[in-house]
Amino acid sequence: MLTNAGDNQWLSIELRSETSVGVVTIHNRRRYDRERLANYQIWVGSSSGQYDAPAQLCAEATAPAKNGPFASDCDGMRGSHVTVLLPGSNRVLALSEVYVAAVPSPPPPPPPPALPSPPSPPPVVTSAELSSSCWGSPASNCIDGKTNTMCHTCTGSAPMINPWLSVQLAATMSVNTVTIFNRAGNNAYKLGHHQIWIGSTSGQYAEPALLCADQTAPSDWYSPPLVASCGGMAGSYVTVVLVGSNRLLHLMEVIVDADMPSPLPPPAPPAPPPNAPDVTQALSIRRKVLQLTFTHLTASNLPRGSRLRSAILKVTPHSTP
Repeated sequence: MLTNAGDNQWLSIELRSETSVGVVTIHNRRRYDRERLANYQIWVGSSSGQYDAPAQLCAEATAPAKNGPFASDCDGMRGSHVTVLLPGSNRVLALSEVYVAAVPSPPPPPPPPALPSPPSPPPVVTSAELSSSCWGSPASNCIDGKTNTMCHTCTGSAPMINPWLSVQLAATMSVNTVTIFNRAGNNAYKLGHHQIWIGSTSGQYAEPALLCADQTAPSDWYSPPLVASCGGMAGSYVTVVLVGSNRLLHLMEVIVDADMPSPLPPPAPPAPPPNAPDVTQALSIRRKVLQLTFTHLTASNLPRGSRLRSAILKVTPHSTP
C-alpha cells in the first residue's frame, strides 16, 4: 500500500473485537522507497486513525532502509484498532504487510469441584406380590416406575375370587396416598369395584388391616390415574383387592406415597413422691409440743377370746422446756 505525501500519514487495522494486542510486525516495501518508513509509531486504540490519548502508544522506532520485518511487542494493550503512524510533514507511507498477533487469553479457571450429591432417600416400596401371576406379567411390573408394563392375575378354570396385589413397604410407614394406573383400552372396565387396605402382611384385606379406600374405577378406555388418600394410616403392606368372584386384576403401576411414622414422644417423667409430712410442724401448736404415748397391745395381754378392734391414742400436752 502507498499513500500520497502529506502530514502524519497512517494505516489503521481494525480487529474483530477489542483484543489484547501482542506483537505487531511491519514488512517494509521491498524494492523502492524503503527509506520512507524511517521514524514510525504504533498505537493501540478504539477507532480508526487514532494516534493520541486515549489510545496507547505501543512503539516508537526508526526502521532502517530494509525490507524488515520490524516487530514491536504491545504487551497485551487492549484495543480494537492498531494504527501505524508516520509522524511529521511530507511523509509517504509505503508498506507491504502488517501482522497483528493477539495475546492468547488465559485458560478459564477450572470449575469448582462438584458438590457430592445428597444421598438418595430410601425406597418406599421394596417388593410386590400377586394372588396369582400369569402370562409373564409378574407383580414387580407394577412397581418398576413404568406405566407401559403390566402385572396380571390368572383366571384359570375356576372363578377367581378377590384377586389382589400387595405392595411391601420398606418399613411400617404412614401411608399418605396410593395411586393406581389402570390398564387402558377395552379392558379398563375390569378394575371396577376395588378396595385398598393398609396392613401388616401380604394379601391382607380384612381387619385388623385398615381400609383406606372402597371405590369404583371408571370404565373409560383412557382415564387418569386413581388417587386414594389414606390419611397417614400406618402399615407395612398396601393391598389392592378386586372384591367379588370371577374377577381379573391387571394394572400398569401402583405408586405409594408414605413417610416414616413420627417417633413417639418420650414418656413423661414419673411424678415426684409426695412430700413427707413435717411431724414437728403438724404437732407444734401455739409453741406447745404434744407428747405422744403409745401403749403396745399384744394378744398376751388381751382377755381370752377377745379381739382387738380399735386402739386409743392418748395425747398429753407437754410444755417446751
